[in-house]
Order: sequence, then structure tokens, then C-alpha cells
Amino acid sequence: MTSDVIADPESELFRQYRVAGAVFPLNVVIGRDGTVVHIDNAFGIDDAVAAIAAAI
Repeated sequence: MTSDVIADPESELFRQYRVAGAVFPLNVVIGRDGTVVHIDNAFGIDDAVAAIAAAI
């Protein structure tokens, strides 16, 4: 399984998805339909990887 990691230096995606109270690091998994399916601020990526696997 592969996934893209997107940098958002201008905060465009951050504002588009209105991630309230977000702190960094921030992992956001966006489903194929454009909806947010997972958000966490963990330093590990295990939960985000599990969310990606569930979304595909």
C-alpha cells in the first residue's frame, strides 16, 4: 500500500477541511469521496495507516 504525504505550507487544505483545534503533527486521512475519515495528532502513524487501509 502506498499513500501520498502532502505538505500544506500555505494552509489551504487546513482551511478547506476546517480542522478545529488541530495541533501538529497532524495526520488527516481523506476518503476517495473527499470526506475526512480520520484525524489524529499522534507522532506515530499506526492509526492513520489503519484508517487508510479501511478507506480503500
